[in-house]
Amino acid sequence: MQQIILLHLLQLLKTSSFLSLLYKFAILIIIQNLTEEKMLDIKFIRKNPEVVREAIKKRGYSDENLDKFLELDKERLRIIREVEELKHELNIKSKEIGRLKSKGGDVEDLLKESKKLSDRIDDLDKKLKEVERELIDLALTIPNIPHESVPVGLDDKANVEIRRWGKPREFDFEPLPHWEIGKILDI
Repeated sequence: MQQIILLHLLQLLKTSSFLSLLYKFAILIIIQNLTEEKMLDIKFIRKNPEVVREAIKKRGYSDENLDKFLELDKERLRIIREVEELKHELNIKSKEIGRLKSKGGDVEDLLKESKKLSDRIDDLDKKLKEVERELIDLALTIPNIPHESVPVGLDDKANVEIRRWGKPREFDFEPLPHWEIGKILDI
């Protein structure tokens, strides 16, 4: 994961302002932290939506957020592609402007086109930040996939006892639940 972050940083250094770079780096760190055992990997969800959908249903949850997640992920990838294409186009225009300036040519039209491209890139970057925030929020609502040995059930009646440790205590009275003991002790 660290290598991936470094590669992303190198790409960002080539194309982004310093503040934008810091923001994107923070997003990458957040995504890395969230994907470490706290939520399913985004790539796994993208490649295995039916496995995730089945696991969600086995756990008794709605798969509505999964559908929203997949739509947002497609939107995120589309925006990234479009931004990269626009940056490539802007790069070509910048080189052309430099070449024309060195020859004493008129660059006013190219500067206007470059400005439009830059504005569009800025708009898409803002949209991308919004989509990434929503994507992370949705990813946190998608439950982890239970191990195949876990029985399917909506309540604790479906649980299977695997082993016991020690002998359960026996009382000659009905013990109070812990929440009632807490009320009595005012804790």
